[in-house]
Amino acid sequence: MKLHLRLVFLDHQVAPDKVILTPAKPADKTQMDALVVVEPDALNVFNRGYVDYRKFDAYCANKTKFVTRLKDNAVIHEVIEERTVPDDSPVTREALVRLGSYPNYVMKYTLRLIETTDSEGKRVVILTNDMAMDAEQICDVYRKRWQIGVSR
Repeated sequence: MKLHLRLVFLDHQVAPDKVILTPAKPADKTQMDALVVVEPDALNVFNRGYVDYRKFDAYCANKTKFVTRLKDNAVIHEVIEERTVPDDSPVTREALVRLGSYPNYVMKYTLRLIETTDSEGKRVVILTNDMAMDAEQICDVYRKRWQIGVSR
């Protein structure tokens, strides 16, 4: 069994908002429509199991913001721009990219690719369609999603 959980963060409180149980076999991305929040102020943060380039394009088209991790086997179709990163930043790279490959699917919309390292020094590649938030904040948002399951 898999548990797909949507949490709401509001006023420094965390509360479960939606729970979906599925058999272990179906891909995580099959639950994206049920879990993604489309309100303009929402920022959806999900792991790399929830990857679907067509859905990412749809989210970009309707301004549904998201942050996720890039899969190791993802294909960067085009690097549109490499952005300057401050030397003292935990961000090691920021670029604007389009993902996908022919004949499968190439995204129409541009995403931000942000590279950083985790607490063990391993490379982490994050994607977002939020063009306004600072790159370090995006890294922090993704990093904090791992702290959800920790009880104190």
